[in-house]
Amino acid sequence: MPSAQLCVVYVLCACLMGGVWMQRMASQAEAQRERGPAKITRKAPTLRLEAEGGQAFSLEPYRGRWRMINFWATWCEPCRREMPALERLARSFPQEKLPIVLLAVSVDQEWSLIHDFLRKHPFFRGTSLSMRIVRDAGGVMALRYGTQKFPETYLIDPNGRLRAKWVGALEWDSPQILAQLRRLVGRAQ
Repeated sequence: MPSAQLCVVYVLCACLMGGVWMQRMASQAEAQRERGPAKITRKAPTLRLEAEGGQAFSLEPYRGRWRMINFWATWCEPCRREMPALERLARSFPQEKLPIVLLAVSVDQEWSLIHDFLRKHPFFRGTSLSMRIVRDAGGVMALRYGTQKFPETYLIDPNGRLRAKWVGALEWDSPQILAQLRRLVGRAQ
């Protein structure tokens, strides 16, 4: 078989395998939406992040509280779509009586990309945020958490243990997600 034909066969096989993999990932994400988050109980890795202005950021001030950490990026379209729902969720915590601190951890290289996103997005214009945005340049902390696909969100209990993981964009302020969070927080208290 000439090398050009062999190359075409390899490309076709790679495309077929890639399509099968993408279909599998999509069906896994749909199954997760139906059954809820993955439950995990290992100790959460220590986060070393950057706050706006370049200061170091740590979760230490939030020790003893529930923390929700969302790894995202401005270049990730599902992340961009889910950000308003995350902010609505953060705003709903007081009335829902959910004692959770929400951190949106961007893996973008520059703060200017985050600022541009917030300034240009119609939902965020002229509003102050209830969630805290911090930066993980290079995604080092996301890798320590095991993030493989953006967005991914983790729930950490007051003892510093990972209690749940969600993969993919969700409607965070939906009744189903609020019920999942109430169950998770209520069960562990």
